[in-house]
Amino acid sequence: MSKRDIVNQARARFDQELHTDEYRKIHGDGAHLEALMNLIDVHAQKCYLDLGTGNGYLAFEMARRFPDIKVTGIDIATRSIQQNQRLQQEQDIQNLDFRSYNGMKFPFDDGLFAGVICRYAFHHFPDPAFSIEELHRIIEPDGFVIISDPITYADDTDGFIDQFQLLKTDGHVHFFRIAELDALFQQRGFIKETCFFSTVSYSRDMNDAYSKLFGKSPASILEKYCIELEEKTVRVTVSVMNVQYRKIGKQEKDIRY
Repeated sequence: MSKRDIVNQARARFDQELHTDEYRKIHGDGAHLEALMNLIDVHAQKCYLDLGTGNGYLAFEMARRFPDIKVTGIDIATRSIQQNQRLQQEQDIQNLDFRSYNGMKFPFDDGLFAGVICRYAFHHFPDPAFSIEELHRIIEPDGFVIISDPITYADDTDGFIDQFQLLKTDGHVHFFRIAELDALFQQRGFIKETCFFSTVSYSRDMNDAYSKLFGKSPASILEKYCIELEEKTVRVTVSVMNVQYRKIGKQEKDIRY
């Protein structure tokens, strides 16, 4: 599948789902949101980006909580962005805006943002290395990026969880292992600062494809991802890494290299 096909597949799926009650139930985790807020290094008059904003869950909260910053939320799901824009106007939140983009190049000037938060979206990016280069471009020196995304366990050597995800046509690319993501960011001018872990659970409609996958997968891996089979659904629980990287400033880069 081409990069453009991946983006189009994700857009088609999430334009249907992002503003549904079921999606809000899965992703609307107040404790997780609060933990992410505690990571954010906020400075008045600075700009912050919610990358893959979805239904604006994080962007709305940031803008309300910190009225002296500017928050922008972007996503490929055009209809969902339009819904966010309507809600922003109805609630008259002046320091918040939403826009759609093409899923690849970020539509912003160099060094615009003091920080970027990407929650439950990075595994859909069709070219992660390019996206990190783009993050480096749009973040100011010493700015941060927070990636909050499910992980592949180190002992999942056959890529069970990616196979599981790909059975739903929503543009999934890859759940990273922690070391994989660290290497990608470090190679592109970031240093890792901190990380904490959380979990997220969700269900899928059961079918023969899932049964075949479970039948060929080790019981230890099914247990690791807490696979729960019911009559018509399967439930999975994944570990989520919440990791903060800092763009290396010029002075620190000169010292390091």
